[in-house]
Amino acid sequence: MSLISLQISGYTYGTSAVAKSPVSLAGFELMQQSALFGEEDVKYSRLSHDVVKDQVEVILDAWYGFVGSQPHLLQSFLGKSDGKPLGDYLGGVRKRFGQWILDTARAERPEVARLST
Repeated sequence: MSLISLQISGYTYGTSAVAKSPVSLAGFELMQQSALFGEEDVKYSRLSHDVVKDQVEVILDAWYGFVGSQPHLLQSFLGKSDGKPLGDYLGGVRKRFGQWILDTARAERPEVARLST
């Protein structure tokens, strides 16, 4: 986790604020096996970080364009009373999602440490 992620409101990935998973480490390993996810995938995820780090805004623009084109998804980002976009909420989601992209690409996997033993 980076220092920047600590400054993003509501972004708790890799912190003690994230609840411990009820999934055991053995169960997690079985899920990875079922998804054919192995150490080579972790390696290439880490290599992707240098590729995506300068492209996060482009990725977010593409994602927001997709969500905006899907009325059922767009509803989650509109005010209930006026139907207008929730600017502060959208901005916060964008920051958290951008940081999540970077943290996922780093593949440091602090979530494994939060599994039940």
